Formats: sequence, C-alpha cells, structure tokens
Amino acid sequence: DKIDAEAGGSMQQVQATSQMDPMGEINLFAAAGDNVKKGAAKKGGLPSGSVITAQDVNKTAESDILYYQTDAVTSSRTFNYTVNVPKAGTLAITYAASNGGCNVSMKNGAGASVYGSTATYDNGAKTNYYVVDSAGAMTLNVNPYTPSTGNNFVAFAVQYAPSGSARVALNKKATYQHGNKSGDVTKFTVKAPSNGYLTVTLADTTGATNAVVYAKTAGFKDYVSYYDDENMKYIGVKKGTYTFTVKTSADCYGVKVKFKKVKESKYGTSKSKARTIGKNKAQKGLMITKGQKAHWYKFKNPKTQKVRIVTGMKMSTTGQPGGLKITVYNKSSNTYWTIDTRYTSYTYQLRNLGSSKLCKGTYYVKVEHYNKGTGYYTIKWK
Repeated sequence: DKIDAEAGGSMQQVQATSQMDPMGEINLFAAAGDNVKKGAAKKGGLPSGSVITAQDVNKTAESDILYYQTDAVTSSRTFNYTVNVPKAGTLAITYAASNGGCNVSMKNGAGASVYGSTATYDNGAKTNYYVVDSAGAMTLNVNPYTPSTGNNFVAFAVQYAPSGSARVALNKKATYQHGNKSGDVTKFTVKAPSNGYLTVTLADTTGATNAVVYAKTAGFKDYVSYYDDENMKYIGVKKGTYTFTVKTSADCYGVKVKFKKVKESKYGTSKSKARTIGKNKAQKGLMITKGQKAHWYKFKNPKTQKVRIVTGMKMSTTGQPGGLKITVYNKSSNTYWTIDTRYTSYTYQLRNLGSSKLCKGTYYVKVEHYNKGTGYYTIKWK
C-alpha cells in the first residue's frame, strides 16, 4: 500500500521533540539500546561528511533498517552528516551512546541550528523527531562525549514518516504518519472485505494527548473518537471502503487496523418478528450505524428457574460511555429488565420480584445502540 505525499522545494524544519523510543510491538522505528549498537557495529565507523538518505518507515522492514555509527573516540568529537529526506513529513533519529553520553543536533538547509538533545548512557536510546515542510537536505551533528575509560561511539538510524493521505493494510503492521499542524487532519482509508468489525489502534509515538480518530463513509454517519487514555476502538462495518480522519498534536504516530469477519445470527427487526433462540445458543451480531434497527430475539423459559443473560462484546462509542442497550420484555410487552452494557461483557440474572428465579413464560430481548455504540456482540440465555 502506497503513501501519497506532497514533496518538493527546500527543507524547512518547523518543530522538534525528543523522548525515549517506545518498545511496544506496534512501534516500527529502530529498536532501542543494544540492538541499535549491534546493528551499527556491522558496518564500522561512518566517516564525517557522508551522505545518508532517510528510510521510509512504512516501506522498510525491521530487518532492513540501516544502522550507522561514528568512529570510536577517546575524547569528544563532532561528526557531521548530510541527511536527505525524500518527502515532507517527520524525520526520526534514533541514537544511543556506547560508553558515555552524546549530543545529537540538526541544522536546516540554511545552516541554522534547530535542535539538540543528550542521549542516555550505555544501553539507553532516544528518538528525536523533526517535522519538515518539504523534501531536501539537513545536517546531522553527532557528538560522542569523552568517556571515563576506553572509547565511545554513537550508533544511530535515520527514518522518516511521510505526510499526506495513506491506505492502511488490514491485519498488518502499523502505518506511521507525519503529525498534524493545528487544524489539519490526515485521512486513512481501509477496505473491509465483508461484514465484520474493525479494531483501530493509534500508536502515539511522540506522546501527544487528545488524539482523535473519526470514521465516516457512505451509510456510516457516526464518528468514533479515540482519546489518549484508550488503546483501541472497535467499529462495526459492512463490506466497503472506510475513511478515518486523524487529528492529533503528535509529531508522529502510527495507525494499525485489524479486521474480523462476522457471520451474524438471524434476528428479527421487531417484537412480532423476534427470532427464537435456544438455551446456551450464543447469537452473534453487529452494531453498525446510528439508524440501524434493533435486533429482536425471544426465548421460552419452560419452568420457573434461575435464568441469566450473558453478553460478550467488542464495542466503542463517540467519546462518551456507550455500547449496547438490552431490554427484556414479557409477553404483554411490559419492560422486564433494562441493561446498559457499555463496553464490557456481563452476566445478568433475571428474576421475579422477591425471588431468585424467573417465572415460566416467553420473554423478548431487544438489542440496540447505547449512546451510538458500534462494534460486535454475542448474547445468550442460560
């Protein structure tokens, strides 16, 4: 899947941040610590003045990341490298010192210093992020400090995440993207091959807050918000193409989308058309759009006994508590029990007032959105 991005003109650095590179499985940037140094050691020292082309993080397998290192020094020395960035986006420099500290800084095309940061010692590593407006060349300055004993070198990798719209491959590695300026958004598209649900995960590599993901397509009117205190979102979908719009203050982040096909159980669209379900027979369903009709089921309790409604779900909603709303009615259409399940799976015991058991009879179960909930659910009685 290709990334579309605008490119051209001179490099203009507009923003930079630094933090420890996360080591979660979704992170595709150069591995931290010893892995960086081991990868660089295979090539030996890179002479000062060398030219490096930044690698596109979305097109480079982890095993193909190029690692570099400075010469080993016994006293402080600065190595200067020209870094060519093929497209506008976010430049990421991951680096680690072998035996002491170091300083890594960048200069833009005009030669102005734009950022500097000190790495952690020995096995520690950092990633500096530089947001760049257009393709071009920058100067990378790497300064291994004087070690207390022996020698010291700096190992590093140079990668970038391009700006522009992107297509995310389902059930694959994360697609990394240049962060957004204030008011800007980035669009991602995914293609669902059949009915099912999407699991959307936002890998916020630069630690920014208030990241939001929206989803909208023809026939799908609801937006699904993603906040930094939630790891993922579930979205029920029909077969088709979906567009996600991401707005975040992060300099760089990744989007990962998994798809799970669901063959829905038969259900009714009204109480009079409710589908009969047997005891312990789990029903599978999708909640897709706000205007979707409720799913109706019914069961016959053959005798007065303990009865439980068991739900399982992968549900999300639009920035507020939500999920499924389940209402149980008796044959006379009196509301017997109302359950707001929100996100999680629950087991509910149905019983008559003053008793631990449910009377013999036919009961109707209505399953619908709760606060625009969307996703996948299962339900059964036992």
